[in-house]
Amino acid sequence: MGLGIGVVIDAITERVSSDPTIFAAPNYVSMLFTMVALAFGTYSLTVGIQTPFFYKFGYKKGRIFMWIPLLIVIIVLNLPWLLNIIADIEFNVFDFILRNQISRLISSFVFVGVGTLILIGSFFLSRKMYLKKNI
Repeated sequence: MGLGIGVVIDAITERVSSDPTIFAAPNYVSMLFTMVALAFGTYSLTVGIQTPFFYKFGYKKGRIFMWIPLLIVIIVLNLPWLLNIIADIEFNVFDFILRNQISRLISSFVFVGVGTLILIGSFFLSRKMYLKKNI
């Protein structure tokens, strides 16, 4: 839903932007696919971590484990800010990912690959936990 709204906002912004070359087709499309890959990776991380705990403990007891992936995402997104404060290092993850065509392509493959591996691992772990339960 966020990606769809983002495209609509970009379409509106393009009409009022002073530099319409920012929204040039090849650059914009590759950025959009990188954001889709990032969204898939984040989704896979959250679902992949939560699902085995739901199978092991049930929904009521396993609800506490749904906070683990959210905390991981928050820490990873704030890590550059913490590095800037602690070690005076200027590093922005999104600038690094979106810097050029090659880094966007590599990042997209990494996000989709890691997300897929997380979901596969989660499936096998959830299946193992489900088969151990006495239902």
